[in-house]
Amino acid sequence: MSTNVKPTKLFSKSLSRTDIEDRLSAPTRCLRFFPELEGKSAIESQAIDGLGKQWSFKLSVGKGGIPHKTVITGQWP
Repeated sequence: MSTNVKPTKLFSKSLSRTDIEDRLSAPTRCLRFFPELEGKSAIESQAIDGLGKQWSFKLSVGKGGIPHKTVITGQWP
């Protein structure tokens, strides 16, 4: 798959066991790169990696608490 979209680095971090096995915790500032949640606590989204592979995932924002916890869940190796 070919794309003309320039890759965007959202954040980097050392991965915890939870990040790898369950859900990836992401900084709240990353939300600006995704469609508006419009009152929802989660949305389905897709991304294409540098090799052209498409990945589907769910972006969730925790209810309550400040700042809200942002997590990404999906299937990855």
